[in-house]
Amino acid sequence: MVDDGGVGNDDGGAGGDDAGAGDADGGAGGDDGGTGSDGGLTAPDAGVFEPTQGEWDSTMIIPGFGGDGARVTTIVKGDNGDIYVGGLFTAVNGAPALNVARWDGDQWHALGDGLDGMVMSLALGPDGALYAGGELVVDGLTGTAVAKWDGSTWTYLPGEFTMTDWPVSIRSLLFDGNRLYVTGAFEAIDGGTAAGVAVLDEGIWVPLARGQPIIGNSLLRNTGGDICVGGMFESIDGVTANNVACLNGQTWTSLGPPPPQTENDPPQGLPGEVRVLRQGPDGAYYAGGYFVFMLDPNAGIYRVGLARLENNVWVPWAGGVDGGFINVVRALEFDGAGRAYVGGCFASVGEGGDVVLSPYVAYRENNAWQTMGTGLANRLGFFLGEVIGAHAVLPEPDGTAWIGGIFSEADGIPVQNLVRWGGASFEPVKAAAQEFNGVNGLLNVVAPDREGGLLVGGWFNGVAGVRATNIAHRRADGTWEPLADGLNSTVRAILRAANGDIYAGGEFYESGDAQVSFLARYRAGAWEAVGALLDGQVTALAEGPDGTIYVGGDFLAAGATGLNRVARLENDTLVAMHDGFDGRVTSLLVKSDGALFAGGLFQSSGARTVRGVAEWKGGQWEQVGSGLNGAEYDYASTLALIGGELLVGGSFDEIDGQSLPGMAVWDGAAWHNLGGGVSSANGGLVLVTSAYEYRGGAFVTGIFDQAGSVPASFVAYWDGANWHALDEGLNDLAESLVVSGDSLWVGGPFTGAGGRPCHGIARWVMEPAQ
Repeated sequence: MVDDGGVGNDDGGAGGDDAGAGDADGGAGGDDGGTGSDGGLTAPDAGVFEPTQGEWDSTMIIPGFGGDGARVTTIVKGDNGDIYVGGLFTAVNGAPALNVARWDGDQWHALGDGLDGMVMSLALGPDGALYAGGELVVDGLTGTAVAKWDGSTWTYLPGEFTMTDWPVSIRSLLFDGNRLYVTGAFEAIDGGTAAGVAVLDEGIWVPLARGQPIIGNSLLRNTGGDICVGGMFESIDGVTANNVACLNGQTWTSLGPPPPQTENDPPQGLPGEVRVLRQGPDGAYYAGGYFVFMLDPNAGIYRVGLARLENNVWVPWAGGVDGGFINVVRALEFDGAGRAYVGGCFASVGEGGDVVLSPYVAYRENNAWQTMGTGLANRLGFFLGEVIGAHAVLPEPDGTAWIGGIFSEADGIPVQNLVRWGGASFEPVKAAAQEFNGVNGLLNVVAPDREGGLLVGGWFNGVAGVRATNIAHRRADGTWEPLADGLNSTVRAILRAANGDIYAGGEFYESGDAQVSFLARYRAGAWEAVGALLDGQVTALAEGPDGTIYVGGDFLAAGATGLNRVARLENDTLVAMHDGFDGRVTSLLVKSDGALFAGGLFQSSGARTVRGVAEWKGGQWEQVGSGLNGAEYDYASTLALIGGELLVGGSFDEIDGQSLPGMAVWDGAAWHNLGGGVSSANGGLVLVTSAYEYRGGAFVTGIFDQAGSVPASFVAYWDGANWHALDEGLNDLAESLVVSGDSLWVGGPFTGAGGRPCHGIARWVMEPAQ
């Protein structure tokens, strides 16, 4: 994830520029502050707390399952009502749990030390034990075994699964009496051929197919006692069968029509990968997966992802799913009361008058599709349709259901990868007293509100369980609130002006019915446009001591007025500042004497060279010292003051011939570092995205693992003489930081702080100074 925020791109650091933009937004930490004393705005009680002594708040999470690449892939229910969940995760509701966990109706429990590797299938055996398969790692080998939990200990069943040209995985488990059937991606067990499907009978693995291995995804025992498999294959055990087949005794047969004899005969099996195979209460076979029925290729009429076997021919069922670049059904379950639940990656289900918008999950009752709130959405981690959305559904007879997958909200409620449908609405699965203060999305900017509170902006739908669209306010009393309808796309800069108005910049263009392209002002409980509409995003905001608002970003004009990426606001009109810049402005800073500085990805202002950092003097922009005179695509992402001197953070290696990676200080005559500056191991990328002055020193964040001679992971504090780590720091890039009250607040794409999980936001709670 570090690379996502880094520079390293040939196009000039669009990646790093984005990171810088996040901070310029974030630069609000430093540059919002220019209205007070040199060094910036501080909280009313600043100086009372000790920056280096504290702890990371463990409640900055959203309920559910977290970790790098986290997802829930399988859910089963025990005879006693306990719910077992498997997937790829390291924590549930903030507590450690490795890839498998149990809900007892009141709280979550880890199952011992968990399992190493993704769990793809769970099954409860007749002995009451829990069995798990997937891409489990045993003795350094992936996918080689089935695990068993007897209530206190994990053991592995005998038998080593192997495959030559495909990662080994066990994707579905099924008990039929005492026999355990497995399918997945494997070609041998203990060296003997077993082409993707096998049974454990009286402790001995018996292959059920040989020859070309199949990729099996789903097992089913039909009402006649046959074992059926769905997956990705053209034949099984030498029998032609496209993606679905059943085993009757020792004989495999295709589940569908016989092999076609003419071009007009229906194709055998299903036209694509089957992810789930089920038999409905009507006795018919149903399939979900990644397949397409082309009903009229010339007219572009097709049906996707859902099929039913009728008169021994597979046909599209109930209109299929649609509405996304990748449409796939991964879960299809019947609840015994006539309802059919589907989950996957899609925006809508049905056809004609039966189409409903219900992203990622829906159910069918009385021959009609029903929405489940506004469905699911994902604003964390993965954004590829092949993996996001619902992966598992466990319906209950009372009309409720458990849904797992990769998502960060359900009907606007922040949840991570697991949610419970209560029959009319979604609800997180958590202990009643547990507190969750995370963000279901990404914060690009955190800024003080001048009253001991906090303003946050980015791309999200909620904070601490409160629905808010891309911008929110934390009052001084600790409660969160939305700001009207919010803003309809990413917020990259926030400024609380001295008169109480709130300005926001970013990529948005609407708030409710109001058009507010790229720059908006919150006043009297509503967002409004400021001056003529801009033609590009705003990434930096600052206020001068006289109340003048300064705006920087990627824009070139406001209406018919040319601006070139920087402007000041006069009587609600955006006014050009001489020649502006030839590249993005990512940060602005105003000192208490009115001196204005700009940082960004620019090389010149008109005919004047101003590389990366500039000062407004005599009605034009002038270079600060020698500027960022290293590589062509060096840029500044944040500006702050420390001891009255200008701190510049960004992506650069040297200034004026000095090695000053990522951060440098201008004392008015020369550039210098802070105690050796920050660095990354083995000469890796160094990027400072945000800095904020506090108690004569400064908090800084970005990409680094050392500050001076002190190991410091992505965040550190300079006390004026020495660097300090903040416990274990962060586990990845941060975009912005600011101090409000007793806390350092950090926003960004990291997922851990102090060794604890967090989502979008972290809080370092400082101890009172002695």
